Amino acid sequence: MRVLTRRAVIGALAALPMLMSAAEAQEKKSVRILMDWIIAAQHTPFLIADQKGYFKEQGITVKIDPGKGSGFAAINTANGVYDFGWGDLTTMIKFNVENPGSQLVIVYQSVDDTPLAVVTTKDRNINSPADLNGRKIQGTPGGVGFDTIGLLLKGANANDVKIDWVTVAGEMIPSMIVRGAMDGTTGHTFSQAPVLLDAGVAPENVKILKYSDYNVDIYGPAMFTTKAFAEANPETVRRVVAAVNKGTIEMLRSSEAALSALKAYDPMMVERTERYRLDIVRGHMLTPRVEKNGLSTVDDARMQHSIDLMMDVFGRPRTTKVSDIYTDRFLPPAQERMVTQR
Repeated sequence: MRVLTRRAVIGALAALPMLMSAAEAQEKKSVRILMDWIIAAQHTPFLIADQKGYFKEQGITVKIDPGKGSGFAAINTANGVYDFGWGDLTTMIKFNVENPGSQLVIVYQSVDDTPLAVVTTKDRNINSPADLNGRKIQGTPGGVGFDTIGLLLKGANANDVKIDWVTVAGEMIPSMIVRGAMDGTTGHTFSQAPVLLDAGVAPENVKILKYSDYNVDIYGPAMFTTKAFAEANPETVRRVVAAVNKGTIEMLRSSEAALSALKAYDPMMVERTERYRLDIVRGHMLTPRVEKNGLSTVDDARMQHSIDLMMDVFGRPRTTKVSDIYTDRFLPPAQERMVTQR
């Protein structure tokens, strides 16, 4: 048996950082991130991380693009057009179930409380999910609201409700609701409610039926990548997550920092609308759980519950596990994910 000398052991240990650096150098350092929709207040963690140089500090060059829905983000991340996507958890679960050969994995759970909702106006007198029966509601097959409405109806024990679905272009939704051509729309609170303000609806006249108010306790949008990309680029994923985490903390600590970052990206933003949107977003993100445990601290039982609910809606067996869609291996230490300064 060969016995290594002390000098040989020290030499081998000294060589490890160089070997690790060589492996890391082969990882992709210029990445593209696709949002779920037109870039607005909910995406400001990414804008802050970019504009404040947090990606640059991590040695990462980034391009952040607007998207056309959570499904669009999932597809274009899975096919490699983008390295990371940001979109609704339910859509990502659905994508994985339907595409077992192109698995996505969440690396940062941005939103703790689902923003899924039906958005209408108070004059429509839709005060509970049962009142949706026979109503004209915007929703498109493949869209997050249409695909998940079963969660709301089941949670509210309103399974017999029949909705008259209306398919229209997104830019037409506010005006059609205002003039009475349809009664409401589905999707995320922070995507659908603010646009009614731009159509002349006063904030106090916006009515939001949140899924979470009807026994639908699930996680919201998250940042994901492919399992293949994460395995091939673990340090890059870790660095991207660190930058996004830093941007998220700053967004949650300072509304003004978030709005300033959005203004720099879009000088034509409507501040009143985006401030309203930001308040809604922060309510979904900065929950008591997050204040206590930190960002992206996922409870396995709650995540499994989120998965199982979606399997029931899709009529699939409950075979998907938390480890199939989420990993915490790329997260910064818990202390670095605390929003409340201690």
